[in-house]
Amino acid sequence: MGLAYLEFGCRVIIGMVFLVSSAGKVGSPARFADFRSEIAAMRVVPAGLTRAAAASVCIVEIAVVGLLVSGFTAVVGFVVGSALLAVFSAAILRTVRSGVGARCHCFGFRSGRLGIRHLYRNGFLMAVCAAGVLAATAGPDWTPAWVDLLPVTLLALVAVALLVFMDDLVDLRRVDATPGRGRF
Repeated sequence: MGLAYLEFGCRVIIGMVFLVSSAGKVGSPARFADFRSEIAAMRVVPAGLTRAAAASVCIVEIAVVGLLVSGFTAVVGFVVGSALLAVFSAAILRTVRSGVGARCHCFGFRSGRLGIRHLYRNGFLMAVCAAGVLAATAGPDWTPAWVDLLPVTLLALVAVALLVFMDDLVDLRRVDATPGRGRF
């Protein structure tokens, strides 16, 4: 019985993260251009392919959202989402190791420099995808009432907000050591 709630919560978390991510990137030509320039700064694809890579990321993110809408295609959505997160993680790891100062443009707006926290976030999201697959394939074949899903939805949306604004939350904890130059 609880697996249906787990699957739904995982669908909300992954679906909303990719929805916010794709909407932030394709929300305006300027945002897409910024995303494309960050891909170029990461140096993970040849310079001539940055536009195609940026468009492909957005298309796959939107596809994941569409696949997660229905319980019939949710497993495929989780698998594709996890694969995309693995690609992101490999690109982030390569960028961090190379010392390139690229910034996270994951949600369509500039945030902090790419770093280990982004790998942790992606690892958490891949674990959510795995939990979603397990819940979808091992759970009973029943659908809870929508009113019963409201608490799950609210908790999932809180998790999404924390994930989306992770860089901002980390920045709140940092205080500039220079006197008179604190963040608050």
